[in-house]
Amino acid sequence: MDSILKEYDEFLKGYRVRDLLDRIEDWKNEIKHSPAFDKFYKNVDPSRFWAQPYKPRMLPYGNLQKSIVKKTLVSFFTSDSPVIYYGPFGTGKTVLGEASANVYYGLLSEYADIPEFSRYYMVYQMNNASTKSQIWRGDMPAGEKGMLTIKSFPMFLMHAYVMGNVVSLDEFTQAPEEIQGWLNSIVEVGSEIDTPFGRIPVSPVKRVVIIFNPAVISNTARDLAYSIENRAGRKIPVEMSPREDVVEILRNVLPEAPDFLRRYVASLVAEAREKGSRSSIRTALSLAKQLNIEFSDHKNFDRIHEDLINRLNLDPKAFVYRVSSRLLLKESDVMAILKHADYRSFISLLNQYGLKDFLETVREVMQEQDWSGQNFFDLLP
Repeated sequence: MDSILKEYDEFLKGYRVRDLLDRIEDWKNEIKHSPAFDKFYKNVDPSRFWAQPYKPRMLPYGNLQKSIVKKTLVSFFTSDSPVIYYGPFGTGKTVLGEASANVYYGLLSEYADIPEFSRYYMVYQMNNASTKSQIWRGDMPAGEKGMLTIKSFPMFLMHAYVMGNVVSLDEFTQAPEEIQGWLNSIVEVGSEIDTPFGRIPVSPVKRVVIIFNPAVISNTARDLAYSIENRAGRKIPVEMSPREDVVEILRNVLPEAPDFLRRYVASLVAEAREKGSRSSIRTALSLAKQLNIEFSDHKNFDRIHEDLINRLNLDPKAFVYRVSSRLLLKESDVMAILKHADYRSFISLLNQYGLKDFLETVREVMQEQDWSGQNFFDLLP
């Protein structure tokens, strides 16, 4: 068992997970003898729903993420009710949904023989045009013997219930109130559901994560319907991970990136959020990927450093301290910082990237037009 999974395995030993495993075995026996399930499996392709297969690499990192995933797992293993994540924009709620699903699948694979088709994570972004036919069951014209008929087909949430997938309903409160109310009835269906292929047992593996930004911080969102909130197995607030946690996330998701670059990106995103940006953990991942290019340590360092100072028209000491602070260097002496390998590597990276291209890349990834961060960008790098 992976060392990360072992931590969660130990944590769950105080909870009753055996009941779920017994239900999974019963379900597997049922679907073996279900012609309707066989037709569903052969006719519905999960790739239609932007489904992501189980990815052992996408796991939670950092103390905040781990604590939230532990709470989620308690609900996943002991309840069929949905889990709710709520909090400000860009705090990594959707990433947490995927990380929780991967830990869940990883542990289930250790505890029981879980079918491959169950190990999928889906995300659907709700909006004010969301309809039942986009979520549960759609209809389309179908010609048969010269006659126009209507053919029904499953959508992503029905697929999750039948196959046993984890699905996140993102931006949930953006959906019309009638859709929220209807989903309330879907959340706790019985042991079987009607599908275009007949009645099929609901998989005990399936789980639903509801994600939303509270109306007080989103001028387009509605309040979460009380009926949905009341049925949740767990309601978990999600704040932005501290900078040290973001560095750990980047280190594990992007092991190929140099560490100074990961520290720089985490620091930049943290500063931007303090100034009103919606930059998120996904922003940090995107920026680190974009900046993770080949660079040359100590190549003409003195000339590069002088050239940057001149072009930025900055006081050399202020520039050195700002960069060293973003790289999380603990040195207090300017000369010591200038000799530090991470500082020199970063300056070389700026030189190879080209300062103008570097700034444009950062602005583009962090979507400057969406927030009043112009003064912040003027202070780069």
